[in-house]
Amino acid sequence: MGKTFEHLCPDCSKSPPPFRLFFSIPYTEQTRGPILDLKYSGRREVLHLLREFPPVIPEHHFILPVPLHRKRLRKRGFNQAALIALGVSKITKRKVIFGACERVKETRPLSELSERERRKEIKGAFKIKKDVFKNKKVLIVDDIYTTGTTTRELAKLITKEGGAEEILVYALFRRFPT
Repeated sequence: MGKTFEHLCPDCSKSPPPFRLFFSIPYTEQTRGPILDLKYSGRREVLHLLREFPPVIPEHHFILPVPLHRKRLRKRGFNQAALIALGVSKITKRKVIFGACERVKETRPLSELSERERRKEIKGAFKIKKDVFKNKKVLIVDDIYTTGTTTRELAKLITKEGGAEEILVYALFRRFPT
């Protein structure tokens, strides 16, 4: 059985996120190549890590991959969070919900921004399209969790506007502050 970590870094301890975070692999210089190959080159070999390190996540109703803006999706040809979500779905036996939320704001790549710039950039980036969240435990899936800016914004939206009961977040990789 896999090992999934639940972890709060010192920054998150000061300002706790509105969700529980789970991840399988620390993001390091040694692990960054495969996830970047997936994200920017479409090389899916990194997805085998879901089999080697299957997530162990508390019960939830369904899985929501972090949506990409339609322009970035068209350019890239796939959503890496959706690919990871499909792998998690096979392990957890929970359905992936596509199209429930939309990324309506085309943002710059957040990896190039400071935490303050990230918060400003992602504010208002998502919109609920389907009424599926009320009283549900939702697992948001992303590729890399760095500062939590994206997942905080999405979690806030689906709890406040969507009525979700609880938010869990799973990222294949977790980047720790330096």
